[in-house]
Amino acid sequence: MSRNSHLQKHLCLAVTMVTILFGIVTDAAGQTATRPKRKKQRVMTGVRFEGKTSTVSMVIKGGPAAKAGVKVGDEILSVGEKYIIQPDDLLDAIENKRSGDVVKLEIKRKNQFMFFNLKLIEAVKGNVEINADGSVTDLDEPGILDELAPELTVNEWSGISEGISARLESNRGKVICLLLFQADCEWTQNVGLPDLKAIQDKFKDDPEVLLLAIHTPFRNYDENTFSNALQLVEKFEVDVPVGHDGSANKRTVTYDAFNAYGTPWFVVVDKQGVVRFNDITLPLADATKLFRKLKR
Repeated sequence: MSRNSHLQKHLCLAVTMVTILFGIVTDAAGQTATRPKRKKQRVMTGVRFEGKTSTVSMVIKGGPAAKAGVKVGDEILSVGEKYIIQPDDLLDAIENKRSGDVVKLEIKRKNQFMFFNLKLIEAVKGNVEINADGSVTDLDEPGILDELAPELTVNEWSGISEGISARLESNRGKVICLLLFQADCEWTQNVGLPDLKAIQDKFKDDPEVLLLAIHTPFRNYDENTFSNALQLVEKFEVDVPVGHDGSANKRTVTYDAFNAYGTPWFVVVDKQGVVRFNDITLPLADATKLFRKLKR
C-alpha cells in the first residue's frame, strides 16, 4: 500500500469524540456541496483524533483500540482497504460494520508501520471508559469549570517582565487567560495562537487582564520542545509570558491539573481565582464579553 497520501497529516487537539454528521465536499465540477447525512454511528474503534487528522489524541480505556495496542500519537493510515486522512474517513470505513466485526488497522508509529486487528463494539458517546465486562462508565466532563484554579507549578518561563509573576495567587484581582498548547499542533496554529493574538492586541494595555501561554506537550517530544514553542509563538507575534511543562521524562502537570481535553485549551480565571471558562477556542468577541463581565 502506498503511503505518500499520508505524509500531509499532523494536527492536534483536540479533542472531542468524532461524531461529525455533515461536512463540505467538492463535486466533479469543483463546486462545493453539502455532504449527505451519514447513518447513525453504530460501532466504534475507541480512538479520538487530533482535530481533522488521523493522528490519535486519545485512546478510550478498555476500548477496541486500547485492547489492540494502539497508542496516543499513532497515525492511522488505513482501515481495511480505506485510506484514512481525517476523522470522516474512519467513520466512512466502519459505517456499515456491526458490533463484533473485526477490521484491520494500519498505523504509523514514529518510523514504524504496524498492523492491528480491531474488534468493533457498539458506539457510545461522551468521555467514557469501557469496563472489562463491556459496561460503560461515564467520566467527568473535561475542564474544571467553576472550581478554584490549581496553582501553576511551571518553573521554565520566557518573557516574564520585571515585577510580573506567573503565579495565579500573586495575580488575584486580575482576569487571567491561559492558553495550553503544543508546538506541532495544527489547531494551535490555526485556532489557538490566532485567538490569543487577537485577545492580546485588544487587552495588552489593560492592567486588569493577564495573558499567559504554557507549552504542555504530552507526545512527540522531539518536535514539541520549548525552543520550537517559542519560535512558533514569535511567528504569530504573540508577546506574552510563555512557560514550558512536559517532557518525555516528566508528564505535563499543568495539562492534567486543568483536566484539559486536548490542545489548544483556553482557561479563563476570574479575580477570585475561580475558573470561569475552558474550551478549545476563545474568539475575541467571546473573550471581550467574558472579560467585561469578570472585571466588574
